[in-house]
Amino acid sequence: MANPTAEAYNNRAYTYMTIRDYADALPDLDQATALRPTYVNALMNRGDIYNFYYQIDRARALADYDRVLALGPEATHGASICGHRFLAGHNGWNLGALLDLPRGIASNCD
Repeated sequence: MANPTAEAYNNRAYTYMTIRDYADALPDLDQATALRPTYVNALMNRGDIYNFYYQIDRARALADYDRVLALGPEATHGASICGHRFLAGHNGWNLGALLDLPRGIASNCD
């Protein structure tokens, strides 16, 4: 890529994600967050790969989601961070997650 930007890396990664090529998406997301550590879309995409799709590593997913939360509500632009963080914190949908659901998904953003 000539003059790569965080957006260009994230967009290419998202394209890989749409065809379920997560192995090629991860390096692009790493580059996007290296160029702009506060890039919410890239952090969410990388967190989602680790949380749901490929090389499941929920600790890494939580780290990305926590970086998004640390940016504050203005930075998230309505990102669905609370639900994603809830599932990562509970290792996906399981009995523990279902039992904790009445406490509320939003409680994972406090």
